[in-house]
Amino acid sequence: MNQNEIVGYIWGAAELLRGDYKQSKYGDVVLPFTVLRRLDCVLESTKGAVQQENEDLTAYGANDAIRDEALFAITGVKFYNTSSFTLEWLRNEPNQIARNLQSYIGKEINLTRFKVEKVAQEAIKLEGGENLRNNGGSAGAGHDDDIEPLSAIIERLNDLFGTDFAEPAKKTIEAILGNLEQDDELVVQAKNNSREDFIDTFATHVTREMLKSKRENSELFKLYATNKEGTNEITRMLLDLFYHGLKG
Repeated sequence: MNQNEIVGYIWGAAELLRGDYKQSKYGDVVLPFTVLRRLDCVLESTKGAVQQENEDLTAYGANDAIRDEALFAITGVKFYNTSSFTLEWLRNEPNQIARNLQSYIGKEINLTRFKVEKVAQEAIKLEGGENLRNNGGSAGAGHDDDIEPLSAIIERLNDLFGTDFAEPAKKTIEAILGNLEQDDELVVQAKNNSREDFIDTFATHVTREMLKSKRENSELFKLYATNKEGTNEITRMLLDLFYHGLKG
């Protein structure tokens, strides 16, 4: 179908509204459902995986930021829907369609973060040279002189949050740090931006790595995903270690 045929097909649905809606209101029905159907089609292939991950994260008590990052990663786009319904499935229960439609739309269809991430991405400098915030382009200056060994950091986490992390948590953090250090684009961004400008991007990468390791060390992930202070402390700890590695 060409574009004109698609437009004609979509607006042909207005015939079903005749008598129940004023002609001037047809667009209030046709256009939103066109958008919903498009989103439905985009999300169809990842529907099951999104529902399963959402259930897992709910069981952990994960916060919205962690949930967003996990579900965006599954869908491959910057939106998702956690409802068990699809528009196609709604047709299977015509007598319950009003209730089921409210449930479908009432679930989160998260579209807001796309703009935020694009703005943040544009603010991060990917090239070396001019306009570096740190003197001489030295990222994170002043943060690695008093770097703590990882074992001491694990002890501090235990003291702060009453946890009992030991060698498994240390190995998980070492693995996460190793993956971050091997991300060439992340390294470039760290070198070319101040710590303040870089931390949000770094935090996003930490979240992705923590999600990958959640079954390997569920207690560490739970602290990160449910406790804002825990999220900030782990991120800061990894950022210190990351910058220290850049200086090495």
